[in-house]
Amino acid sequence: MTIPSNVLKRLNVEVGASLELDVNDGAFIARPAHKTERKRYALVDLLRGVTPKIVSKLNAGTASAREGKPVGREIA
Repeated sequence: MTIPSNVLKRLNVEVGASLELDVNDGAFIARPAHKTERKRYALVDLLRGVTPKIVSKLNAGTASAREGKPVGREIA
């Protein structure tokens, strides 16, 4: 849905922001969506339990995805 820039300014939101939409008496009502707090993880917590054997198995299973030339906007 495209929302005019003057309406975005009145809502105090940027392009790409999430909005909550409601319908009241046949009219749309748009409000900035409530931001949910995202849990943050430390790298050490994410890698807990990862062993060289697991990494080797993962690398072997995904080798075909790393071969070939870029086909989109990925960084080579």
